[in-house]
Amino acid sequence: MLHTAETAEPDDQHYFTRFSRGITQRHADWLRLNEQRQTMRQSWRKFFENYDIMLCPVVQTLAFPHDHDPAITDRTLTVNGKKQPYMDIMVWISLAGASYLPAAVVPVGLSKSGLPIGIQIIAPYLEDRTALKFARHLEELTGGFKIPPGYEN
Repeated sequence: MLHTAETAEPDDQHYFTRFSRGITQRHADWLRLNEQRQTMRQSWRKFFENYDIMLCPVVQTLAFPHDHDPAITDRTLTVNGKKQPYMDIMVWISLAGASYLPAAVVPVGLSKSGLPIGIQIIAPYLEDRTALKFARHLEELTGGFKIPPGYEN
């Protein structure tokens, strides 16, 4: 059952309960969390003093069939044999998004079943062109996106 921020148990960590808490939080709480974001941004700034980009996964699983049923609040994905809430797919992309960093995704190969595997390229703050330039070079090396077998029109 989906709870709002007011009706959820204190230990309820369901994605939509956390989302509800986030959009209804007091301004003082937002300021405290934003201070943590600024600390993260400083950590990234230090990281990018030594590295041009960060490569990381896009999501924690291979490509999966898109399905609108059940409702998004009840969807799960199986990762390494375990069911996880569907919205956990946001974890890896949150690395860049939470700190206002530009990111791009490029296909780098195919899984055993022929579905594309992507990699996320994260660049320093305001260096969108760095992410895009690296993405272009990586695409040239890997051959870019290829329609998976059986998915052609």
